[in-house]
Amino acid sequence: MARNNYYNQGDHYSEFHRQFDGLGMVDIDHVEICKKCKKVLAVVETAFDKGQNFKSFIVTKKIAESLNVTGLVTLYQVDPKSNEIINFRVKKIYPTESDGFYDVPPFMYVRWLKRLHENHKC
Repeated sequence: MARNNYYNQGDHYSEFHRQFDGLGMVDIDHVEICKKCKKVLAVVETAFDKGQNFKSFIVTKKIAESLNVTGLVTLYQVDPKSNEIINFRVKKIYPTESDGFYDVPPFMYVRWLKRLHENHKC
């Protein structure tokens, strides 16, 4: 986790952890699991989409690799009026890494998540 918080103040635990030199931490944004057996199906680094072409994912990729599950970076766009997610930009990071982000509408993102569950056997 970055030593300096970019949004004035994070949660209490993050702020506590930041004050000690020599410690490293990342927050886990999204771990998709099987509701029955609790097996991890995917690890996803998420961020608000500000038009950026990069989002750090080194540790997320390492976690996905060590669990041998899909790893993604998912940027999301929010409609300011409805406050609902209106689009995703997704980059695959494990087991293969895509060259860049590609647009995924919300219904397709949900379909992909559901397919992870359908293809999983407890």
